[in-house]
Amino acid sequence: GEQGNWSRFVDTDVNTTNYVIQDLKPFTTYLFRVGASNILGLSKPSIESYPTKTHRERPSGRPSFVRDKISTSSTTLSIVWKPPPPETLNGEFMGYVLKYEAVNNPMNTRKESITIKEDVLRIQNYTLSNLQKHTEYRVSIAAKNLNGIGPEASIELRTEDGVPLEPRSPRIREISARSIELTWHPPSNARSLGSDLLGYRVYIDPLCSSIRKKKRAGSCRPISPVTISAGYSPKDMLITKIRDLSPATKYKFTLRAFTKKREGPASDDLIVYTDTAPPSSPRIQNITCYGTDEILIEWTRPDIAYTPIKYYQIRFRSRDGSHEEEIRIDVVNDTKRNLASLSNLTTQSVYEFSVIAVVSSKIDPIKTYAGPPSPIKRVYVYGECDPHQAFSKVPYQFEYNAGILSGIICTAASLILIVLITIICRRHRSHYEFLALSPRKYLGSGGPGWTGDPESDIPVVLFPKHVTGLHASHDMAFQKDFEAVHDSRKCQNTSSSKAASTYPDILNGRECSSRSPILVDGWAISRNYICLLGEIPFTTDSTWRSIWDQRVSLIVTLLTPIAKDDLSTLSDDTSFGDITVNLVSDDILPDYTIRTVKLKHRKHSKEERLCTQILFPRWPEVGLPRSSDLIHFVKAAFACHQAGGSILVHSRVGMDSCIIFLTLNTLLCQIRSRGEVNVPSYSRHISGIHDLALSSVESYIYIHDTLSVAIECGLLAGIMSVSSSSSSTGASASTMATAINGIHSSHCSNGSVAYHN
Repeated sequence: GEQGNWSRFVDTDVNTTNYVIQDLKPFTTYLFRVGASNILGLSKPSIESYPTKTHRERPSGRPSFVRDKISTSSTTLSIVWKPPPPETLNGEFMGYVLKYEAVNNPMNTRKESITIKEDVLRIQNYTLSNLQKHTEYRVSIAAKNLNGIGPEASIELRTEDGVPLEPRSPRIREISARSIELTWHPPSNARSLGSDLLGYRVYIDPLCSSIRKKKRAGSCRPISPVTISAGYSPKDMLITKIRDLSPATKYKFTLRAFTKKREGPASDDLIVYTDTAPPSSPRIQNITCYGTDEILIEWTRPDIAYTPIKYYQIRFRSRDGSHEEEIRIDVVNDTKRNLASLSNLTTQSVYEFSVIAVVSSKIDPIKTYAGPPSPIKRVYVYGECDPHQAFSKVPYQFEYNAGILSGIICTAASLILIVLITIICRRHRSHYEFLALSPRKYLGSGGPGWTGDPESDIPVVLFPKHVTGLHASHDMAFQKDFEAVHDSRKCQNTSSSKAASTYPDILNGRECSSRSPILVDGWAISRNYICLLGEIPFTTDSTWRSIWDQRVSLIVTLLTPIAKDDLSTLSDDTSFGDITVNLVSDDILPDYTIRTVKLKHRKHSKEERLCTQILFPRWPEVGLPRSSDLIHFVKAAFACHQAGGSILVHSRVGMDSCIIFLTLNTLLCQIRSRGEVNVPSYSRHISGIHDLALSSVESYIYIHDTLSVAIECGLLAGIMSVSSSSSSTGASASTMATAINGIHSSHCSNGSVAYHN
């Protein structure tokens, strides 16, 4: 052609001056050049001839159907096809000829033909309507030019038996805690279906994670589809209200139209969260004397709260009506226990207290929902308060009738019997030393432990600069510090750091490399940590008996990526001797896993305890983990342990991993308490008292660098702010509650925690 090249040569093999050239393309313009040839070679070509175009022919190419875009209904076929290749048109493109006929239908033998005018090559579609239901049709399509019609492309399709299409434009119009209002338009073929369209079904799927188990009863229950009758007109917008939903729950709604025989395709999915609902009432646990005219009120978070608590309202009034007030306590961290200090109370008066929890709407942040008030507690405010006595005393006058006297006598007899049984049992039971640590009180300390060194403690804000100075001169300062602190010592079985083996299948009397427990001091608490190395049989009775007897509240597990997680296969209500273990939650987070179990003793059926296991599965076989991964894990463990109790640190990696964890965790406690940090002092303490030392200077440097980076990047801002706020005096009720609440993690409730920095 005119835009082609001169790559085609034809040798005539004759010396005549005319020649017929074969196999040219129809409707194509050509130019020709001629050259002479003899035994010496080819001459220069002549100038080009005048442009010459070949004649038209019928199209030689077929269109092609796009099968995945063809749709059918009961009376229509929507056909989609691609044009033939341009080089096969062989003339001016004028459109298509579409033919269709019913197959194997003696009642309809006529073949319909439709001419579709088109002059642009592109993907085309055409809808055949007014067809018979449930009938097979043969459809053919061919391209057309001035010379005629090209070859046909054929396909056989069947109309549906009155199947409705998907409902259109589904929308959520109103959302509340337990219902939503849903609107939609009928399917596009509703008019052709007529009375065959019986109605619609709304399928409701609660999107509850299979890993994070819901504690609220019924929040993930299956919901039966809701059936709605068809509208009066195909153009009407239909509205329905879906009820009996769970608050603060994610749902997926899908609509399907249906006839007598079948359902149509599903509409687009609608994903929506229901709004939250008011929480249940808090419970006032204690009202304690705090000063001459001040009291400290302690309450627990509501048992039912669908979203985090925004603030609490403390309502109190004097019985004589002279003083009535309501105080708002904003929640910084939504913790299980909460405290507030109330001052300027009138002495020698009886006060009534109640607490209300308030949450924010998930739909409208300005809107709030207040729960019911807690049961009223009455207290008498004395003029002179003894801070060490319980204060929930109200001077009531009782009349001692026969019923009260009988109750007092029965109670006294029961107490005497319990004391006698306890004395007899103590004389006959074995002496337990392993984990024999009293639980830490909520506002107190559990022993001396390690309390830092005032002469060498470093303020937190200066610690990164201190670490930078230690890195000078190729880490020589670190090397000298490490050699001075970590004297190599042989493992000794001292009474201060090791316990007798009461549970022989996990606590045998081996050396430090065995599974015998190593008790290590924490911040201001003696023997706060219990370290176990190697395998620990979490499937044996004695393991759970020891955890129960020693009141372990947190299990820290350090594993390599290929090590087995023993508790991953724990099922609900599994019994280990007298201990029943029930899995409460299992949260798999990017850097760690948090698992909460509920323990119940057969002989103490009324007592239940929660124990949290936090697992770090990223400790490499060789070397040390990433600092960011480990500090997030340590912060999570630190937040989960605010309620007290012993910490069982179990590692299959080695003693270095245990020392690194308990060092970082203890230093976080020091930061929270004093806003200071002292790695060498704690290292000397555990080396001198417990004969524990890191195996390499790299691990010692790693502790410094990890803590320094966490401080510089602001990862410890929440802990550092608690230190500064708790040291202030004369705080108001709201400030006091905020400071105490800040000690706990906003994501650690009933053993669960998640950090996002």
